[in-house]
Order: sequence, then C-alpha cells, then structure tokens
Amino acid sequence: MNEYSHVPNIDDILNSIKSTLPTDTSQNLTENESKALQTEVDVHEEKYINELKENSTGIGEKTIKVLVVDDSKVIYNKIKSIFSKYDVHMDHAQSGNRAIDVLKEIKNYDLITMDINMPGMNGIDTIKVLLENDCTIPFIIMSTESEKKLITEALLMGVKQYIVKPFSDEEVVDRVTQVLNSFNKKLDLN
Repeated sequence: MNEYSHVPNIDDILNSIKSTLPTDTSQNLTENESKALQTEVDVHEEKYINELKENSTGIGEKTIKVLVVDDSKVIYNKIKSIFSKYDVHMDHAQSGNRAIDVLKEIKNYDLITMDINMPGMNGIDTIKVLLENDCTIPFIIMSTESEKKLITEALLMGVKQYIVKPFSDEEVVDRVTQVLNSFNKKLDLN
C-alpha cells in the first residue's frame, strides 16, 4: 500500500457518484447535477494536490523528487521499491490529466517517468502538453510499447530515456542515474 492509496482516483469518484443516480438519468444529468458532480471532483482533486504539497515539504535539498505517471499502482510500487534504498521522494499520478494538474501546482520534481498507454490522455500527448507549457523537467518513458517509430517520436520530443517494460531494477537505476547526472543531480543512498 502506498502513501496516497487513501486518496481516491477521480474515475472511482465519478463512478461512485454515478452509481447513486437512477439508471435512466445517469447519462442525462441536469445542469445542477453536473455542476455538483464537477464540484465534488474538483474538491477531491484539490485535496490530492494539497496532500502532495504537504508530503513534499521538509524534504532535504539533495533528495531527488520523482513523479511517476502510470495508471498501474503495481508499476508505481515497483519503481518506488527499486529506489527505496536511495534518497528519493516519489509521487504518483495515475493519468496524464492528473500529472498535468499536479505539475501546475508542484514544479520542483527532478524527474518524471511516464507510461504511454493510459486511459484518457496517453503519455505522448501528456508530454506534448507539458512541453507546450514550458515544462523543463526531464522525462523517462517506461512502457510496454517497443515500436521503433514511437520511441523515435518520444526521443525527438526531448524524452531523455526510453525503458521497455518489463524492466530490471538495474536497468532503471542505470537509466535514471544517467539522466540525473546529465542535469547535475546525484542519486544518493539513504
């Protein structure tokens, strides 16, 4: 279980709210119901962002801060486990849209790992939006996608590394170290 598992996923919130509506009206929300639903989603999203902000205060200057963007909690936990012996603080965004929202509020990440295949906005489109908004944080893609054309597109966009899943612990540490070193950051043991 990770430190944010108590924060509900936006899709789970929407499904929970929709499930309380009568079946025949779930697709035809009134304007007031739609506004109420959006308000509840906004409140949960704001709560999530505030928790991320609170959890990142008091982190040492040398601590590497990583945002893992992947719809899989299993992958997030795997990456977190790989770096557990290092001085690394990790946050998790389960979708491209959530990553964009997080990065509007919290800009002090040293690295972003990005999956490509996610519900909603995929990783490539998420990176495009972030770059259009002047994001200067380096990206590493971690994806099951191994198509040469896609890898080339990602690297041409400025992605620093591309790791194909499944990956080994050593491969991830090596690639992350390479990227951090190129930005004068160092991965320190705890």
